[in-house]
Amino acid sequence: MAYNGVIKDLFIFNCIKPNQFEIIVNEKKKNILISFNFTAENKVYTSEHQISTSAIEENLFSEKDPIICFNSHFPSLNYVFGANIEIRKHKLGIWFSAGFIVFFTLLYGLSKKSLWFGKYSKLCT
Repeated sequence: MAYNGVIKDLFIFNCIKPNQFEIIVNEKKKNILISFNFTAENKVYTSEHQISTSAIEENLFSEKDPIICFNSHFPSLNYVFGANIEIRKHKLGIWFSAGFIVFFTLLYGLSKKSLWFGKYSKLCT
């Protein structure tokens, strides 16, 4: 991972076969629920990932032999190897963040700064 250079070995992921792996397709809600559990350090962790059917491709991953990768320090941080489920969520967050930055930059750029500086300088003195 890219963060390993900054925070030593905090983001090391181990990959194993899950104890249980299930894919539930909900035609009514048009989404897919992927649930699995795995054992790490003698504890059983359960996780679910949900994604819209319109957001995935036909060959999302191989159902024959799924592999779960989890963080060695925080096993609740996990993902299905080969399935880019979480990438869509992060891209959406990036677009929202960029939109807020652009909005506040335009708001700052188009505001009357001399009016606001005058009001705040009277309050501070």
